[in-house]
Amino acid sequence: MTTITIKGIDVNLLEEQRKIIGNALCGVDDDGSVLLNPEEVNALLGVSNILDAWSDEIYHKEVEG
Repeated sequence: MTTITIKGIDVNLLEEQRKIIGNALCGVDDDGSVLLNPEEVNALLGVSNILDAWSDEIYHKEVEG
């Protein structure tokens, strides 16, 4: 298993976003469509930003290293 460290992350906010996303995914229609409310969109954007920051950090380490 790999361990990652992302600086500047609010762990409590990340956990809240994880729960919001999980609940949103439970609301998927039979045809696979998902209607998201603004809170769910913000949660997805927040997690996406975290993943982008992590990916950028890894990329820069590889390029500069």
